[in-house]
Amino acid sequence: MMSSPAAVTNLPVPLTRFVGREAELARASALLAEARLLTLTGPGGTGKTRLALRLASSVAEGFADGVWFVDFSTLSGGEFLWDTVAVTLGVKDPGSSTTLAESVGRYLAKRQALLVLDNCEHLVESAAEVAAAFCPLLRSRRTRRGSTSTIGWSAFSPSTTTCGRRCTGVDVAPTPRSWPG
Repeated sequence: MMSSPAAVTNLPVPLTRFVGREAELARASALLAEARLLTLTGPGGTGKTRLALRLASSVAEGFADGVWFVDFSTLSGGEFLWDTVAVTLGVKDPGSSTTLAESVGRYLAKRQALLVLDNCEHLVESAAEVAAAFCPLLRSRRTRRGSTSTIGWSAFSPSTTTCGRRCTGVDVAPTPRSWPG
């Protein structure tokens, strides 16, 4: 009996079981199947990252070129965002002839991959630029808390209690070759 090859990924391995969020996982999965960008929103500490990681793991077989977790928590500003994405993906420094953003864009344009962009809340403008570069057909992508009427973008708030904490988000973005339709 042959097994299918393992998906290429750098997703962190969870230390605990994923319990009691199957309905949220199913809803997020359905939204991801229809969108070019999915943002999970809600107060900090409510499990958005855990849900995004579980979602990415559950759909990994559908992305031949991998599922990549890009964590921006160590960045204090947006100036090294593209460097973080490039290092995660293994994209080399392009030299002086092109920008790192262009190199990453060319690299991903030929691939069927999924990116999970985490801890973007302190880098909203820069992270929006990165997401827009991966999803160039999105319109009105200026805020993490905006309406979901943007073409190709869905926002999903997993079940949380209202606690007055600041809303944060995790972006899950398939690359162009992975887009639905």
